[in-house]
Amino acid sequence: MCQVIESSTATKEKAGAMSREALMNLAMVMVGALELTDRTRLGEVFSPSYNVLVSNVPGPR
Repeated sequence: MCQVIESSTATKEKAGAMSREALMNLAMVMVGALELTDRTRLGEVFSPSYNVLVSNVPGPR
């Protein structure tokens, strides 16, 4: 869990140093990359680079 905290803290610091426009552009690039992966079915060829989603949003009660 310490690694998750360190990684998320570092990511927040990097994102905080970016302009709003840069963050929006990064989001668009990521969505485009995911769409390309889906349309070309590369997801069937390569293993995902992740397997866990960590969120601080509370689940259903």
